[in-house]
Amino acid sequence: MSKSTANVETIASLARDPGAIMAKLRHLHQTTWALVFVGALCCFQAFRTHSVRTAEPPALAPWPNAPHEPCSTAIPKIIHQSYISMEALIAKKPAWKSVPAKWKKTHPEFEYKFWSDADNRALVAKEYPWFLPTYDAYTHPIQRADAARYFAVHHYGGIYVDLDIVPERDMTVPWLCRVPQHGKAEMLVAQTPNLGLTNMFFGSVPKSKALTRLIKLLPTTANKWRYPYIGVISPYYHVMMSAGSTRYSITMRDVDKDTFMEQMVPIPVDEWGLCSVCQRRLDCGVSTNPVVKHVRGNSWHNWDAMFLQGIFCHVPSTVWGLLAGISYYVLTRRQAIVEDKAFLKLWSAFVLFMTFFFWDA
Repeated sequence: MSKSTANVETIASLARDPGAIMAKLRHLHQTTWALVFVGALCCFQAFRTHSVRTAEPPALAPWPNAPHEPCSTAIPKIIHQSYISMEALIAKKPAWKSVPAKWKKTHPEFEYKFWSDADNRALVAKEYPWFLPTYDAYTHPIQRADAARYFAVHHYGGIYVDLDIVPERDMTVPWLCRVPQHGKAEMLVAQTPNLGLTNMFFGSVPKSKALTRLIKLLPTTANKWRYPYIGVISPYYHVMMSAGSTRYSITMRDVDKDTFMEQMVPIPVDEWGLCSVCQRRLDCGVSTNPVVKHVRGNSWHNWDAMFLQGIFCHVPSTVWGLLAGISYYVLTRRQAIVEDKAFLKLWSAFVLFMTFFFWDA
């Protein structure tokens, strides 16, 4: 039987049964509204996400005018950096091996402390023995690296800075002096264009209230079973929530606004210059005279980090994919739709078009 003959017979059968025609129209009406609803929801999500990414990030606290030289800061002039060992840094990260020398050259008045894995554990064992069982029990080495930086700055004070941050000039006047010698502020923190604050750079007086609160909290966040399923499946999520940047940001901001503004001074995103994880560039600084520049980092990221960051950067397409999949499953439960090949082709084309439309949103 030819396709044209089949179509004629289908039309004839519908003509003999007006009820079937109404049911077909009613079904198409419901399906059309379902498609409109899903498309409208995704359009709204795309607009909302685009607005959030393109809007200027709100300042967490006022950024005072640059102090005049000479100025004094409450933060000790100590620079802390850490890696497995100096030998491992030279062998595994040739792009970073010159960074310590650059910090020493641009900050000759500062004491420079390089912390190896052995140094980090020795500090915890000597000064914070109550944390050593948690420190040794961490599943991933990066968790110990994250935690150790908090303890080093908590004990000595000073500035912690990741090895993928390269100094362009002395940071005392433009940054450190925002935390004045006799003021109430105790920490200098860096905003991130992603979410909250980053632990790749921060400065503090010794035994600051915020860092004390953070290190006391770390034993309670170490267990991956604290975060059902995701913490077990995704090492990246476990690291970020146990001792990484996400835990740091949550704890730093887990105070009322007045307390935050009193204890911490944030470096705005445009001064800090780091790009969002959703951008392909590394350095997004707008300053004509930057304090630092950024080179390739995230040396510990794995497949799950890329997967979760992909979801973060493509929220509309992720939402659309989930809704389209659910809708397709629900619709194909109905026998009439399964038999309607033209509708399935139309639906598939619509899904592909909308996925392409939302991918870069």
